[in-house]
Amino acid sequence: MKTFFIIMASILIVYLSLWMLAKLAKKNKEKNVKEQTKKILSQYGHVYENNKQLWFDYNEKTYELIFQYIPVNKEFSINSPTTWQVYTTPSTFIDQAKLVLTKHLKIVVIYPNEEKIKRYINESDIEFVRFKQVYTYYPVLFKDLETFITEL
Repeated sequence: MKTFFIIMASILIVYLSLWMLAKLAKKNKEKNVKEQTKKILSQYGHVYENNKQLWFDYNEKTYELIFQYIPVNKEFSINSPTTWQVYTTPSTFIDQAKLVLTKHLKIVVIYPNEEKIKRYINESDIEFVRFKQVYTYYPVLFKDLETFITEL
């Protein structure tokens, strides 16, 4: 019986260690994406931080920068102003109510996913969103950020 508890404790420790490493890797990826985003956008306008939020001034407009993690190779869609869906097993819904609470413009940088951004228009029609405003925000894949800014 004692051996059983030692084995279970060991498995639990390994599992928790792997979980913590995955969380740390995700956090480091977000930090890296934020730094690269600042570097890219600084070439085109003014990037600054205010109340722990990143902002970008470009062509006499101010955009709030928001970062959204979507896993690699997972399809996702914008279902409504407040809901995004990631197609995993089972599907995951992301509450994006914070995006529509305020009317100022936002750029949502999606990383590390590189799948096309889909938006449901109604129950049966979808459109692919590329460099297009959706509600009060522009959803942009991180890999397309510089191209997006030049076309903004």
